[in-house]
Amino acid sequence: MNDKPTETRRPTWLYGVGHNPDPRFSLANERTLLAWIRTSAAFAVGGGAALL
Repeated sequence: MNDKPTETRRPTWLYGVGHNPDPRFSLANERTLLAWIRTSAAFAVGGGAALL
């Protein structure tokens, strides 16, 4: 069995060195972004409720 992945997630012509990042980091970044969006939406709703 071949242990090397056949395709990479990053274009090799752009990133000639290094290795592919662990997908867990990308998922953690996405969770953090969604948490910020959720928090900002809650503040917007709370601010709108305070005006009424």
